[in-house]
Amino acid sequence: MKKLIIAALAFVTGAACTTAAFAQTYKTDFATQVTLAGSGTSLAKTITLNAATPTASFAYTLPDVNGAAAGYLLTLNTTSGGLTWTNPSSATSLAGDVTGTAGANTISKLQGKTLTITTPADANVLIYNSGGSGTWTNQAISQDATITNAGVLTIGTNVVSNSKFRQSVATSVVGNSTNATANVADIVAASDGQVLRRASGALGFGTIATTGIAPGGNNTFLTTNNSGTVGWNALLVDGVTLTGDGSNAALAIKSTYAGQTSITTLGTIGTGTWQGAIVAPTYGGTGINTSATATGSLLYTSAAGVWSTLGAGTTGQVLQTNGAAAPSWVNAGSTITLSTTNLGPFVSTQDPMAITATQSFYRISSSAAITIKGLDATGVASGRVIVLANVGANAITLTDNNATIATNGFRIPGGSMILGPDGTTTLVYDATTGLWRVIANY
Repeated sequence: MKKLIIAALAFVTGAACTTAAFAQTYKTDFATQVTLAGSGTSLAKTITLNAATPTASFAYTLPDVNGAAAGYLLTLNTTSGGLTWTNPSSATSLAGDVTGTAGANTISKLQGKTLTITTPADANVLIYNSGGSGTWTNQAISQDATITNAGVLTIGTNVVSNSKFRQSVATSVVGNSTNATANVADIVAASDGQVLRRASGALGFGTIATTGIAPGGNNTFLTTNNSGTVGWNALLVDGVTLTGDGSNAALAIKSTYAGQTSITTLGTIGTGTWQGAIVAPTYGGTGINTSATATGSLLYTSAAGVWSTLGAGTTGQVLQTNGAAAPSWVNAGSTITLSTTNLGPFVSTQDPMAITATQSFYRISSSAAITIKGLDATGVASGRVIVLANVGANAITLTDNNATIATNGFRIPGGSMILGPDGTTTLVYDATTGLWRVIANY
């Protein structure tokens, strides 16, 4: 063992000492290094005193180097004051962001924030989450972009939406206006009526210059074909002319145009006089020539899709329909078809008696003397005239304005009327009062 006694020494660091034991007293005017002479031809060993103003005296015994190895550290036991050669890989405990020993340690924190990585994953990145406990997390990049373990970041195909794309200025498109590879920029339309075109090798908005187009012949127009050939051509439609002055053009049909056999589509004809053939009913016409038809005549359909004319009637006549047959003119008053209806024999009072809306003569009878309080006027127009004839052997009484019915009763001058066998009465319907009035009685 080698022994070094140093007065007022706080701690000592230095290389191993292999010389014979000796003692040296530290004084305040001594240098902060002491030299331990080696034995034989050994090199001198130096111990550095890391204390500017020692306050106490300690005796440190330098241990033998037997059992030590390169890289070992001389450590101090603060209780006993003993020095020991120590392997730093196993004996030194680490603290702070690094835990474990010097030889087997783990980075558990970064800047005092916990690392939650247990098993690193390929192409993941370290991301700090300030929320919650505030930790570092091993996180994979997903959604619109991916990253490789070589650090190459790739944006996915068709994942950049309009809202994620950069904004552009008003009335503009984004593109490269130059004739070389370059970053995109806003290509702005400065005013209305401009179009996007290439001019002088640059893309931009502007007007299309016509100065480079050679003028064509008089009243020709500019055409192009599928091959991209552009040229001036005259209108080749027979009977049609095209005129213009460079600012306005007009298309006109020549007065000598003979026409054509058919027109597939025709719009609205605003003016003009039709002088063609008679238009058939299929196309909205009548199919007949009415230029010589007499005044007062009427058109009617005499068959399906066939129009005919009905000549004018005489003064006072009215038009009468004859069902599916042709209509006809008849004298006024003869429009109601006279027909006969047999009703009865009745066995009890009729309150009121039912009649039809079109028939005019009713043959009535009864099995005993009965009373008729009125006639049902449903569907009957005011002024309708009917005849009642008692064709039975029993008397039938018509009561005057019977109180049991509000309308359709009889209005008989002098009160109720007895219609005996073979007796007849003529009645007219008064819609204002809702009553049947007697106009004749036999």
